[in-house]
Amino acid sequence: MPYLIALLFVVLLSLSGRLSAADFDDGVQAIKRGDYATAFSEWNSMAEMGHAKAQYNLGAMYAGGLSTSQNNTEAVK
Repeated sequence: MPYLIALLFVVLLSLSGRLSAADFDDGVQAIKRGDYATAFSEWNSMAEMGHAKAQYNLGAMYAGGLSTSQNNTEAVK
């Protein structure tokens, strides 16, 4: 039984990583289209969950005032 629980944990963990990568890529594609609001939304939810690349990109959006008012305090968080 512990083996099944461990296997289930590994499967769920790998699926969450794939979903996270897909969400991050959705933000990248949105930026390429000039759709800053979508990118901000995608990366904001990921940043709150600790996704480092999303946090960095969201900080850049705050610093540049893209889809939000420029806020250097938020940018460095």
